[in-house]
Amino acid sequence: MATIANKANNKPPETEHDLATTKRILIGLAAGTMAGFSVAPFVATIDKSIVQNASGAATMRESIRGSVREILSRPHHFARRYEFALIFGLYSATYQSSNVIDTFYDKYPDCSVSKDW
Repeated sequence: MATIANKANNKPPETEHDLATTKRILIGLAAGTMAGFSVAPFVATIDKSIVQNASGAATMRESIRGSVREILSRPHHFARRYEFALIFGLYSATYQSSNVIDTFYDKYPDCSVSKDW
């Protein structure tokens, strides 16, 4: 039945499979970005509080309270911070690369490179 649809659309089956793979890659990249964006505020807040506590600039409680206050009152300022951008980039890239590798191995399950290095 799939070959009838392929003949009607004048597309070879490989093209449809490649489009499905491309769609999965794009969805995986978007999901990785969203995952990074959802994790970054928490990690940035804890990371900042640890550094400030170690340097003696503020206690962990004061630092966390200040960061949470800034997230709730001025989220656009918080999202433009350097430490937020670093953590967002790191986590997004990690989740995106994981999703792309999973998509690759789903398409090429008999690849000679082992998934379990």
